[in-house]
Amino acid sequence: MTNFFRKYLSLYSSTANTFATGEGVTITPASVVGLPTDTEITLTFDRVDSSGLKTPSKMERIRGTVTGGNFVISASGRAVEGTEQTHTSPVVEMIVNANDWNGIVNGVLVAHEQTGIHKSGLTLTSPKINEDVALTATATQLNAQILATNDGWTLADESWAYASATTITVPTGAASRYAKGDKIKLTQTTVKYFYVVGVADTVLTVTGGSDYTVANAAITLNYYSHAVSPVGFPAYFWWTPNIAYAGYAQLSAYTQAFFSIIGTMCFVHFTADDKSIIGTADKTLRIGLPVLPVISSSYWGNNAMYISGYVHIRAILLEGGTIDLQKDISVAVWSATETGVFIRCTGSYNI
Repeated sequence: MTNFFRKYLSLYSSTANTFATGEGVTITPASVVGLPTDTEITLTFDRVDSSGLKTPSKMERIRGTVTGGNFVISASGRAVEGTEQTHTSPVVEMIVNANDWNGIVNGVLVAHEQTGIHKSGLTLTSPKINEDVALTATATQLNAQILATNDGWTLADESWAYASATTITVPTGAASRYAKGDKIKLTQTTVKYFYVVGVADTVLTVTGGSDYTVANAAITLNYYSHAVSPVGFPAYFWWTPNIAYAGYAQLSAYTQAFFSIIGTMCFVHFTADDKSIIGTADKTLRIGLPVLPVISSSYWGNNAMYISGYVHIRAILLEGGTIDLQKDISVAVWSATETGVFIRCTGSYNI
């Protein structure tokens, strides 16, 4: 079958052996360096003589393939332009010609109308646009599927593998493709979503809060997104904070904690409605954060509140991944038993 799309080498010129008419003759150019070998090509013989003078009556263009050091003539490849004839020590050139150009046009028209649109109802065999697209689809389906990929997600088009519940092994060079705050979607039996919270050369550190963890199983249908809100990504993730300090017990099941990440900024909300915080009296209640911060100790100000009695709480963000809630700005002592307590804490920090 004729290759409609044939490659080209600029400024190629050589000589060849003498050969007669017919497609079974052997043509051996003096040099085949740089000539394409993975498609048919068209070579021009005797357009000029050895002195560079034009010899139009002797010119013949022949289509074939380069195999080893020979130019093997394709079926019906003689005289695609010019006249088939015997050539004696001919000058050989590769020159852009009408036969090659028309081949490109004919190749495009296999699947397209003259206007350039896909032919209606034609079944095309095509590489998958993404992992959700069947290998064979009609032109109409392909057009629709191309538009459907505009959902904020980009197919990773590379292999990911489980490393731990919070890390994924990826091909080298991850830092040039991914960044903290990126969102990823993957399938391990079910679809899972994560934030990227750390990037090394071959490892992504991720979090899905308490909603999603990476399983020790194959990863398929893997996508990433730099968008703020790609289709389907959760508005927030729940997390289960460790809440204890100097004798304080874990708060009750009424505790709620969720977070979201935009860029490198993590936004957290923590609420505890507890009937009894039992433990040793102390000045501080410590809460573990969902993602490690990158800054040292700093005040969050009065963005947390001890509702019982409307006393403001002072919150201190610690580099080790926790916040300390102090009863008030004077660092009053929490009593051993605080009843009817409602604690709310909201804030943001850089990861």
